[in-house]
This record gives sequence, structure tokens and C-alpha cells, in this order.
Amino acid sequence: MARLGFSDLQQLLRDSLAHGASVGTFIGIAGTISYELAALAGFDWVICDLEHGENEFSNVSAAVVSFSGPVIARVSSASAENVSRVLDRGSVGVMLPRISSKAELDLALLTLDYPPVGIRGVASYNRSGSWGHDKQALAQAQPVAVVQAETRWAAENPDEIVNNPRVDAVFVGPLDLSFSLDVPRDFENPIFVAALDGILRACKAAKVPVGILAVDIEKAKTYRSMGFDFIAIGSDSTSLLGAFTNQLNQLKEK
Repeated sequence: MARLGFSDLQQLLRDSLAHGASVGTFIGIAGTISYELAALAGFDWVICDLEHGENEFSNVSAAVVSFSGPVIARVSSASAENVSRVLDRGSVGVMLPRISSKAELDLALLTLDYPPVGIRGVASYNRSGSWGHDKQALAQAQPVAVVQAETRWAAENPDEIVNNPRVDAVFVGPLDLSFSLDVPRDFENPIFVAALDGILRACKAAKVPVGILAVDIEKAKTYRSMGFDFIAIGSDSTSLLGAFTNQLNQLKEK
């Protein structure tokens, strides 16, 4: 059976992030096995993490080939080079980290699209163009833009993010956000809670899907009850470590 084309995968990802029960995970271990396992488990999408994971640009290609659904690539920084390289390798969404001003946001979003709309370099002899086979690939390219809300600026100016029509979704990084607000790991602190509420309200008012990273199932359920539209549950490495630890603890029980 033929794989979905990139325009279909882009629409599938947009629909998934918006429907309110979408679940994915971060993949930081380089290779193909984590993506195959994520597909077997039934995740709606995966995030190939080039910011904090062990991945290089070539691992985006491995992700796209190994995972049956949409792949989002989190770039290490929202430069034109980084965004272009993950898109050319086949990611249908890009997660843009550490946005700290409207100027940074506007420039980062320009890197997603071909001229005259944006500044992405044009080529068809790559995976995103089906190696030149898909003659409509360039015309139909509209990568999904997921902007991370993890800086003080993002917490204080969520309307600047959600009112930009090129933003498809917002994703909260709780750990980075807590450090940015000078309340590291204090997720019950009123300052952090108020920031989270402000981001949520802005996204809901603008009808922009909003997601968040959950470290475990209980936290994921809490976030879902708060109104988050999509959840990333941990990562491949944390899930593997958790499974190992759980097995050993059960075996050691007397």
C-alpha cells in the first residue's frame, strides 16, 4: 500500500492536534526501533528531538521511514538552515523552541515556506519532494508550525503567538517555562500556574490547538482535564527506563 503523501500527512497532523485527544511522544534515541515501537503502540505522531536528543539530521529520515504517521522535528534552534534540513528530510511539522520575541517568531515562521511567502530554499530532489516524483509537492507544501511556549516572553505575550495566522499549534515545555519564570520545577507555584492558565486561555480564545509535555499518565490526565488538546507523554528513553525500573522493583518485592 502506498504511503500517504506529505500534503495528506500535514493535514492529518493538523487534524490530530486539534481534535482534543491526540497523543505523541518525544524520540531522542538515534535509530529506527523507537519509531517502529511508537507506531506499534499507536501514537498519533512522534517528535524527532534534535534539541535535546541524540538525533542528527539523518535521523529525521529514519523517523519518516520507520513511523507510519506524521513526524514533527524539534530543531535545536529556529534557524533557516535547521528548519530547511528537517523539512527536506521529510518531517511534516517543525517544533520551534525558545522563542523570546515577536521578531524571533516572525523570522522563524518565514523559514517554513517557499518564496514568495517565506524564505525556505527550493529543491525537489529530496524526500519531501518524493525525490522529484511528486510534481505537486512544492506547490502543496505547508509544514505544520508548532511554537513552543517555554520562555518568559511567551508566557507574558501568548496573544502575539496565537494571533499569528501561520502558527498551527502551541506546545508548552513545563520544565523550561518554570526555569524561565525563576520557579524551577515548582509546578504548583502561583507564578507558573498563572502563566499556564494565560497560555491556555489565549489558545482557546484564538482556537489554536495547545499541547504540553506530561511526564506520566496521571499528569497527562490532569492536563487533558485542564483543556490541553494534545499531549506528549515523556520520551522513548524515559519510558524505557521506567519499564526497566518497574520490572526490577516488582521482582525485588518480597
